Amino acid sequence: MKKILLLFLLALVSFGTTYAQTEKGTTHLGLNLNYSSDKTESNSFNAFDNSYDLYESKVNSFSLGPSFSYFIADKLEMGVGVGYTNSTQKSEGRSISYQELKQHQYFTSAFLRKHIMFSSQFGMRTGPYVSYSYLSSKLVYEDQADQKQNINTYAAGINLGIEYFPIKKLGIAANLADLSYNHSKLKHEGFVTYSKSDSFSFSFVSSLNFSIFYVFGKK
Repeated sequence: MKKILLLFLLALVSFGTTYAQTEKGTTHLGLNLNYSSDKTESNSFNAFDNSYDLYESKVNSFSLGPSFSYFIADKLEMGVGVGYTNSTQKSEGRSISYQELKQHQYFTSAFLRKHIMFSSQFGMRTGPYVSYSYLSSKLVYEDQADQKQNINTYAAGINLGIEYFPIKKLGIAANLADLSYNHSKLKHEGFVTYSKSDSFSFSFVSSLNFSIFYVFGKK
């Protein structure tokens, strides 16, 4: 929540010269950054020996990627983006069969955004998007061979974010919420068969997700 409060405080001083960052014909060249870290601890009762099993999991994830967009009308933006994500999960506990989960993900997306400006420098943006991602995953075991799998995912959804323009040519944005439908196809390395899944997902400020972009305007 700190990032939301920070951008709202910056908005209090955003009443000044009118800029043209969301005018028709404007181009944005951006860099998307995301970092998240999560730690989970729990105790589960083992009925076989009347004991408790302690489970601990730590997940660290980092992603980055460029984006390019063009305003086809005032406050209406169309664009594309690509990116890479690296994620590592380390787990400990008697009931855990693996020690570490390593993931590498490559993705691309296309989007349409409507900008709602509350002042010349602060506003919100929302709109639909479609995306494709390829995920390579490896489970690392202590006493057996590692297990690898690949996942192809197609997604479509809508998201909501806030944006702030501290100076004429620079913008900062943060995602607030995301609702999406996902179709995934999973293949285990060494097996011929595939498995498929369909799901809906919703997230609200679940990780630190920032976009920094440079504005190429007509003025």
